[in-house]
Amino acid sequence: MKALVAALGLDSKETNLCIGGYDWGAAIALKMGLKNEKMFKKIIAFHPSYNEDTKDELKNLKLPTLIQWVKQDQFHPWNKWQPLAKKIPNATIDVFEIGKFKSESSSCTYEKFSDKVTSAVVKFLTGVDYMNPTKEVFQAKKEKGMDTKGKAITQIDTLILQDDLSAQ
Repeated sequence: MKALVAALGLDSKETNLCIGGYDWGAAIALKMGLKNEKMFKKIIAFHPSYNEDTKDELKNLKLPTLIQWVKQDQFHPWNKWQPLAKKIPNATIDVFEIGKFKSESSSCTYEKFSDKVTSAVVKFLTGVDYMNPTKEVFQAKKEKGMDTKGKAITQIDTLILQDDLSAQ
């Protein structure tokens, strides 16, 4: 990992490197956080498929860690992983409720609640809750238009933080 960070020209002491992943990638992120706590600032783990190598090793994870879970996910049962998540001393745990699984409405299930997932990640990393903006965040500007094929589209400009405005 250190070689990768160096090859990318990043210095973990000067940058706020965070690591995250989904499923086995989340398990790798947790393990990397355990083994390289000085390299990373935070960990994001969405549905980690994690098995402890030694009993209670997650109690040694010192980095702030965001654990995200969809309670009804049939492949990642929350009741199996909840005891492990509770071992992480500096964890923020977000469990999302999406209702009972129905095959006829399962298409794009994650897309239907992606704003909740994304806003939790942004808030965890930056402290900014863009889904509930306060005075430090200005609402994004929406403009309606047409794409090159005549289909209606909505353009949403990027959110601008007050700190960004003061630097201009």
